[in-house]
Amino acid sequence: MLITGFGPFLQVDLNPSGLAAIALEADPPPGIRIVGRELPVELHTAGAALEAALAECPRPPDFLLSMGVQRGGWWRPEGLARARMVSTKPDNAGRFAAELPPLGERDLETRVDPQRVAELLLEAGAADVRPSRDAGGYVCERTFYANLVAAERLGVPGTFLHVPNHEDVSLDEQVTILRRALPRFLAEWCA
Repeated sequence: MLITGFGPFLQVDLNPSGLAAIALEADPPPGIRIVGRELPVELHTAGAALEAALAECPRPPDFLLSMGVQRGGWWRPEGLARARMVSTKPDNAGRFAAELPPLGERDLETRVDPQRVAELLLEAGAADVRPSRDAGGYVCERTFYANLVAAERLGVPGTFLHVPNHEDVSLDEQVTILRRALPRFLAEWCA
């Protein structure tokens, strides 16, 4: 399993998505091999960074989970990756998503049902989960699109999960919930 997250950006000094990816690689759920990587918050390198993380996997992963942080205190499994980015926030390199050409000819949908992801996260201890079809039009959405392109090429499930900010749900609690949920994700979509 490949899990990616991001480092700090804009006013987010601590990004739990990247820290959780690294923590899960260091201490994965029993029986699951995880490659966890922190990707740069840069629009022009998001896809290449995901591909580089895939290349570091000792064997092709059976599931691709990309994560990012959102400002709210809830979990947000995403369902749709738009080809055209819309955000007007600069990335860490000073680039703007709205200035980029479309990533492809069409929007992409994950085959990993966001509502089912929500149910599994709730069962794993999450207090609030809200499925979404708007990944934000920023680096998260660009990475989600790259995730789905790679997942299709590899013939495996891929999805994106916005995690809560660390002030509302601590990093330790997020890692614990993910550690409980990941075996259920694999059982649901890789069986």
